[in-house]
Amino acid sequence: DMEQRSRPEALSVVSREHELVTKLKTGTPRETDEWVERLFATLRADVYPLAECRLILQRIVLALVHALYELKGDAKEPFEDTPDPVAAVARLSSLDEGEVWMKALCGKALAVIQGMREDRNARQIEKAIVYVRAHYQEPELSLTAVCRHVSLSPSYFSSLFKQHTGRTFVEFVTEERMEKAKELLVLTSMKSYEIAYAVGYADPHYFSGAFKKHTGDTPTDYRSKMTTGKV
Repeated sequence: DMEQRSRPEALSVVSREHELVTKLKTGTPRETDEWVERLFATLRADVYPLAECRLILQRIVLALVHALYELKGDAKEPFEDTPDPVAAVARLSSLDEGEVWMKALCGKALAVIQGMREDRNARQIEKAIVYVRAHYQEPELSLTAVCRHVSLSPSYFSSLFKQHTGRTFVEFVTEERMEKAKELLVLTSMKSYEIAYAVGYADPHYFSGAFKKHTGDTPTDYRSKMTTGKV
């Protein structure tokens, strides 16, 4: 009877592996804790022998570790302080101990994934900044173009960009263009409208207004101040 009842339940454990991996990728600590609680409630309700429980847990932990290896894309241990969690399952002496241990392991997995997500986001923002610095001269430089370049949605990218740089994307692009314009005003004899085109403004009048708003001076006054020292 135990044999018959354990088979369909064991099959559902296979689908639980996928559910756990999904929760770890997208869920919260509370959700993974609840998942572990449901798993152990099932193990207790079906009165599995501890040896069989260990096998089921090892299978789930193996799936978890495999998912982390795939996400990390390198050969490092996913958990620095629990180098072999599959072996650790064999040392569990009760389901209560197993539940506490499993919750802690899932918490560590969430932290690893969160860290990877933050690293990836930082790399995407850095990639966007490099792109802006290479394309600021183009009037068609836009949020959409940059989002395409870094493969992120505009709304997600915008909030991420503000979070990482402290500025909106438009503020950042304007600042980059204005800094270049200031350099050109001081270091070259280019006319104001030429500088406007050189830093990505199709309309020289708009550039002059934006420059004054940004620096407090018109381009002509700024050049005069910086080159003669006269206010």
